[in-house]
Amino acid sequence: MSKSTAKYDRFDFDQDPFSTTIADEETAARYKLVGRDEQEHQLQEFVEEGIRSPTPMKRRMIFGEYGTGKSHHLVTLRDSIRNGVTVDDTTHDAIAAYVGNLGLSIKLLYERILDEITDNAPELEPLVDDLPPVEPEASVDEAYKFERLQDNIIQNLRQVINAARDDHDYRAVFIFIDEAEDIANEDEEIVKPFVRAFRHLVDKLNAAGVHILLGFSQGARMRITSYDDDDDALGNALVQRFQGGEIYLGDLPTENVKEMLIDRMDQHRTTNQGEITPIVPETVEVVTEITGGHPREILRLYSEALKYAAEVESDRIDGEAIVYALTGFKSFTRDEELLDQRAITRLKNALEDVHPDARDDFDRLQGRLIGEGEAVPERAFSDGVPGELLGAITIEGEDTQELRVLEQREHHGRYTYTLSEEAQDFLFGGSSEDGTEIQKLDLQAQTAADKFQQDLTRGLGLALKEAGHGSLHKNPVTATRDRYEFKLYLINIKRDEGQNNQTVALGVYNGQEIPKELVQLYVETIQNRKAAFGVLVKQNQQLSAEANKYLHDLEPHDQNYYQERVIQIDITASQRDEFIYGRLLALGRTDTTASEDVSEDTLVNELAVIPELQDRFDDLLLPYPESTFRDVVDHLRDNSTTSFAIGDLRETLDLKQHELDSDIMQGLRDQSLVAKDSRRWTYPDLEDDRPPWYELYRLLNQDGPLTVDELQEQLGQEYVFDCPPGDENAMFQWYLDHLQIHDYVEPVTVQRDGKTIDAYDVVSVKDQFNETRQRAENRLEAAEDMVDQAIDLSVDGANNYQNTVSDLETELDDYQTVWEPDPSDLSDINQLVDDITDLEEDVENAIEERQEVIVGEAENLRDYTIQNLIDRIEEAEVEGSLAAQLSEYRGDLRQYRSELNDLIDNNQYNRLQDRTSAIETEVDDIESDIEDILEKKDQCHDLYDTVTSDRDDAEDTITSISDDNPTKADLESDLETLEGYIADYRDAYNAGNYDTALQILQDDAKQLATDLQSQAATIARQQRQYEKQLENLEAEIDGISTEDTRETAHSLLDDAQTELAQGNFAELPHLIDEIQDLLTGPTREEQFITALHDHDGRLTDIIEHTDFDATESFEFLQQLYQTDEIADIHVVIDDE
Repeated sequence: MSKSTAKYDRFDFDQDPFSTTIADEETAARYKLVGRDEQEHQLQEFVEEGIRSPTPMKRRMIFGEYGTGKSHHLVTLRDSIRNGVTVDDTTHDAIAAYVGNLGLSIKLLYERILDEITDNAPELEPLVDDLPPVEPEASVDEAYKFERLQDNIIQNLRQVINAARDDHDYRAVFIFIDEAEDIANEDEEIVKPFVRAFRHLVDKLNAAGVHILLGFSQGARMRITSYDDDDDALGNALVQRFQGGEIYLGDLPTENVKEMLIDRMDQHRTTNQGEITPIVPETVEVVTEITGGHPREILRLYSEALKYAAEVESDRIDGEAIVYALTGFKSFTRDEELLDQRAITRLKNALEDVHPDARDDFDRLQGRLIGEGEAVPERAFSDGVPGELLGAITIEGEDTQELRVLEQREHHGRYTYTLSEEAQDFLFGGSSEDGTEIQKLDLQAQTAADKFQQDLTRGLGLALKEAGHGSLHKNPVTATRDRYEFKLYLINIKRDEGQNNQTVALGVYNGQEIPKELVQLYVETIQNRKAAFGVLVKQNQQLSAEANKYLHDLEPHDQNYYQERVIQIDITASQRDEFIYGRLLALGRTDTTASEDVSEDTLVNELAVIPELQDRFDDLLLPYPESTFRDVVDHLRDNSTTSFAIGDLRETLDLKQHELDSDIMQGLRDQSLVAKDSRRWTYPDLEDDRPPWYELYRLLNQDGPLTVDELQEQLGQEYVFDCPPGDENAMFQWYLDHLQIHDYVEPVTVQRDGKTIDAYDVVSVKDQFNETRQRAENRLEAAEDMVDQAIDLSVDGANNYQNTVSDLETELDDYQTVWEPDPSDLSDINQLVDDITDLEEDVENAIEERQEVIVGEAENLRDYTIQNLIDRIEEAEVEGSLAAQLSEYRGDLRQYRSELNDLIDNNQYNRLQDRTSAIETEVDDIESDIEDILEKKDQCHDLYDTVTSDRDDAEDTITSISDDNPTKADLESDLETLEGYIADYRDAYNAGNYDTALQILQDDAKQLATDLQSQAATIARQQRQYEKQLENLEAEIDGISTEDTRETAHSLLDDAQTELAQGNFAELPHLIDEIQDLLTGPTREEQFITALHDHDGRLTDIIEHTDFDATESFEFLQQLYQTDEIADIHVVIDDE
């Protein structure tokens, strides 16, 4: 015994039972297949089908990721075929060739197939040895060599297969190709020639008695079919030739993993047969969950765990060994480690900061927490550790995060602790994500359509239930097919308030074609009134030949049970990519927790089941509401000319609010059982609203008279009766009552098979129709007269009324040719009368409103405009010719007022409308004249005040000017002229000539007064300034010390005073300059200017700190303000 195997003695293993992969007949025969009953059945069906019908070629694909058992299945199947195939109690010989890889050489593939054939049938070896070479002769053109090569290969293979079948009694030849990965991983340009050759081989050998199984991983298929869609596209060249009936090898659930491990161990031990020992059972579920149930990955992990257990001399493979095996293990199917060592290190570092014993406890218990998923009792931890790890701890690193390490459980007062989901996600990364479980389930669902049909269907039912769309029946309806049982789950679909719920049979099927058993189950379920409708979720499959024949043999009415009442919803490619079957299966299976992460609402919305059902309900249901709602409809029927608020209906029918609200009424309206007029509820019109009893009326109008049974039979071909079984007669009688009460139908008797029986027919309404038509003509003539009156009165919208009359006349003309009217015609012409009546009422109201407006306008003109003008005239103090004019206007206004009174009292609206407009124009002119007269008088007053004020100011100013100033005489002359203008104004005003008076002021007096006042003010101001300046110079001249100079200065001063008196302001500045030249030192004015500069213009500082007092300072300030010396004066206000 080698040292490598001796270390497993403690486990009674002769070698590592988990390390061997299936690569040959010996290993395939040693280990059994587990968890693949359905796939084995499908493979066996493929073989049996090939044996029953050797031609044409049977082709299938077998899908499975690396390590899921494709090789094991194919090698085992090859070996079983070589041992003979029994079909229909007859055993047949067949040849099975297993090729481990498709490769990229058609010649190499050919040689491998021949090797396998001669290995299976040695008697063919001489023939194979004598086959001509497949390589083309050297003389063949290079361009045709590959084509000749593939033709030679096909010819040789056909010769061998024919010999095997014809000469050696082999029923068929099976070729199993395990891996087709090369064509997915190589460059497209290299792959295409081989694919063309392989396709050519498949096509040419189609009738040779050969069958091919081609193995692919899902990823390889996706890559192959993603090439451009052209003549050489790999999807067209290969996948499409093998699609249909695909066999899927998915991952294994826990129970199958356990069975696989036991089988492996039993092949290499003599004790503990059939037991999971030495594996700790709890580890199996953990490993299955982490790996997703991938067989080879599980075996590799247990191989590593076994080595660890042997190394540490443990007698079992426990959680500690599993943690060792998981840590750093790279997944076969995902680009990640199953258990990240860095994550464990980060977690342990964080534990050190939380509690001094936390890390040691985790090191000691990690096998139980991680590897076995065990609930560890509290006593196994150090004191205080569990409490700290129940709260969030901080994990430092690039992506610092917080998580809970433990979750607490309680049982009979005792606490245990498990690793939290957050901690598992952190340690295992994406390996334990639910998406993996959903994908596994999706693969299972696509692998065995019949097996999982009932689980998929249950998933659909639960999705609808959890999304709040209905309640599932306890028991589904079932049908058996071969080894499996089909089920349709029944659900009461909730509808809107006021509408009856509907029982719907739900089904999901994703097999190759819809089987007869499923179609028959739908038909019989609806026939037996267990459901009214059905839903079948599928993926664009067609009916099987048996199903088509079954439907074809049914009566048309029964065919409609499936064709009309069963809604078929086809899964789209994008929905399949989102694993919709996996999600349905997750909900429908009871042995998985993946359903927790399936959104039922999202699933239901994706499938759009509810909108499809609602449309079908609307199209096919004839409603029969519950008795309370029928009472509501009956009340509206008995008061069909009245509309009601919901409150009125509740009060009349003694209903509570929850028994009748707006949602319920809207539900009834959606079924055309009631109608709505604005915000009030009414009885539905037969033609316009088409209530459900319209269908009876339509049928009677078309085929009547008919009995109730005949009505039910004919409508039953088109509609679903929304009533409990046995209530059909009551429902139809309720419908007929509605038609009878409104005279649409009447009871009659008819002859059927020589017997007189009760029936119903439409009511003849010819006399009523003709009478109503005459009434419509009379009313329309009256309406035309009223519209003419409205036009004369200029009623708003009168033209619209005229257009309406024209439309009604056209509509009435259409009824002149109705010779055999029916109730709908009577209803229509009654509606026409109502429309004419409505028009009359509208026009009458509009006329009355217009008359009121006309009277109101006349009264407003009479009582306000005219009366106000009369009052103004009487209050005006006007004399002369204008007074006579106002008196004339007053007379005219009184006459207008009297005329309007008479027209209003006599209701002469047309005349009143015209005269009001004309009088209003006249009154506007009078008012304008009065305004003009009174306005000019007021203007005279205002302008006279301005002129006299300017005159008074000018007169006072002229008085202050020196008498020696010759300008004074000119100003006094202008003043006398102004007085003359004023006197003329007074004469004109007193005579009442306001126009003349105003013109005198505007043209003559106003400008003269303004100029006179301005000119006088200018001369007076200059005179005052020079007087003050000379006064100041005189004081300074007296201070001159030299007598001659003083006398000269006085002489100049006398001259200046003379010039000032004479108003010679042009000469004065020169004389003043000469005087100032004789003075020594600055003048008083210059001293003041200097003081202003020294004290920054502050007058208070000048008065306080210089010899200038306030009076002198303000005088100089006033003088200088008139010159360029001072630019501005600033005053500071004391806020206090």
